[in-house]
Amino acid sequence: MADEAARELANGINHLIGVTTRIEAWQKVMVGADLRQRNEILHEFVQYLATMAGGSGFDP
Repeated sequence: MADEAARELANGINHLIGVTTRIEAWQKVMVGADLRQRNEILHEFVQYLATMAGGSGFDP
């Protein structure tokens, strides 16, 4: 049971690192983007994060 919880925690941390890396990469792209393009990029990330947060419940 503890091994499974540790594995899930590690997977969650790795996923968060991946999302953070993508956000940092998109920040570089957004510098040259106009307002409409920035809104589309932000929408993509907010939608993705909301989907992940809504679909991944905590089950103690």
